[in-house]
Amino acid sequence: ADLGAYLFARTYLRESGFNITLDGTDRLTFPELARANLEFDHIKLRWDDSLGAGGDNEQNEKLHESIDIVGAKNIILCHCSSAAALDRGNELGIKLFQGRHIDFLLNPKARRLN
Repeated sequence: ADLGAYLFARTYLRESGFNITLDGTDRLTFPELARANLEFDHIKLRWDDSLGAGGDNEQNEKLHESIDIVGAKNIILCHCSSAAALDRGNELGIKLFQGRHIDFLLNPKARRLN
């Protein structure tokens, strides 16, 4: 909400050796922030069912353009709650994932309980 504070914090953190991850974006806000050139290292895109919808609509085009601007390697698809999230992320070129489904896949004990 405060661009000046963000720029100050970004500069301070970069000079201190930290990377910047922008969190809290969704299908609607992600394209706007991708174009803003805020010089972050990673951006978290929140998974929801609307991301699973393919097609050639305008919103889907904006998403693809934004991924190209940011670079798929810099995007973390978060809140992944199903295999569909991983499938769609891979279709979009995203390779970094976070969420309950990932936790489930990485925890053999949890898999045995189901």
